[in-house]
Amino acid sequence: MNTTTAWDGHSIRESLPVVTVKYHGPTNSRGSRWKATLKRDRETTWSAMATYEDGPVAAFNALRRKHVDMIGDWVVAAVGHADSGDTYHLLCRMAG
Repeated sequence: MNTTTAWDGHSIRESLPVVTVKYHGPTNSRGSRWKATLKRDRETTWSAMATYEDGPVAAFNALRRKHVDMIGDWVVAAVGHADSGDTYHLLCRMAG
């Protein structure tokens, strides 16, 4: 990734959107699963789920399919892993 970052007084230029994918353990009625979440602003949060067996990338792809009109052409540019061990942060960009 060859970008220049700089603070413009409001945000960091060239920043990438982040999809957070978190593991959720089993409950009495559901098996383990992965949940992908994208917060657009304070009022808008998009999310989608995938089974544990399908993995965290499947949750990201489910989110893309669910909101294809907005993020259907996004791809993962980089992956960060949280200290908790059950959360991934996928930095996204438009394909192409």
